[in-house]
Amino acid sequence: MRFTIKLKLALAFGVMIILLAGTAGFGVFSLGKLNETISDVIKGPAKRLELAQAANISLLEIVRAEKNLVLSTTPDERREYTTNGDNARKLLADDLSQGEDLASEKNKPDWAKLKDEATSLEQVDDQVRAAAEAGDKAQATTLSIGQGRQ
Repeated sequence: MRFTIKLKLALAFGVMIILLAGTAGFGVFSLGKLNETISDVIKGPAKRLELAQAANISLLEIVRAEKNLVLSTTPDERREYTTNGDNARKLLADDLSQGEDLASEKNKPDWAKLKDEATSLEQVDDQVRAAAEAGDKAQATTLSIGQGRQ
C-alpha cells in the first residue's frame, strides 16, 4: 500500500491530536491531585499553625491585660482589663482545644501540655487579679513578674 500525501498528513495530524489529548488529560489529572494535596495542607498543618499562632496571640493578650491590671488606678480600668483578660482566656482555651483535636497522635501530648500550662497561668492570673482588687500592687507586681513569667 502506498501512502499518499493526504494519508500521511491525516495520520500525522491524528497522532498529534491523540498526543495532545493525552497531554491535556494528564494535565487535568495532575491538577486534580495538586488541588487535593493543597487542600490537605490547608486543612492540616496550616490550620494547626494558624491555631498555634492564635494561641500565642491570646497568651500575649492575657499577659498584657495582667500587666495593665497591675498598673491600673481606677476600678473602671481594673474592670476593663479583667474583661480583656477573660476574653483572651476564652480564646486561648478555644484555640488549644481545637489544636488538640486537629493534632496528630504524635503531637497531642504537646497540646495537652500547653493546656496544663495555660491552666497554671490562669491560676497565677487569678492571684494577680485578687491582689490588684485588694489594692496590694506590690504583691500583684511580685506575682506578675515572678510566677507569672514561668
